[in-house]
Amino acid sequence: MMILHQLAYWLDHIFPPVVMIDGLVFFKDGSTSETSLRERIGRNPSVDVAQAFMNTVFLERFITEVCGDDWESDDPAAQAILSIVRSAWSAKVASEFPGVEFWIEDVIDDEAGDFGLCLRSKAA
Repeated sequence: MMILHQLAYWLDHIFPPVVMIDGLVFFKDGSTSETSLRERIGRNPSVDVAQAFMNTVFLERFITEVCGDDWESDDPAAQAILSIVRSAWSAKVASEFPGVEFWIEDVIDDEAGDFGLCLRSKAA
């Protein structure tokens, strides 16, 4: 049962729901309303900053659970996980919002220990 709980936790965090607000794609957790999301977006100096803050998912803890403590950002297993998550996000956004222009950026800073991805989109 513990493995299923961990899997559900990681799926919720790595593959959050996506919503479109004002032509842009944002991640949303299950309990956040569209009004709350709009307020969070509005508190940022720009939409780009809002997307960078709200659409970045860090994967260090997940990769550590999968690969152990001794991994580097260029390890094949870590890069494979990034590729899998990138592909899943791409398929999800493309199927839910056909025609939206989006891209996924790597967020890798070895000095800071950051390792993840950021979903960006452009309003039509």
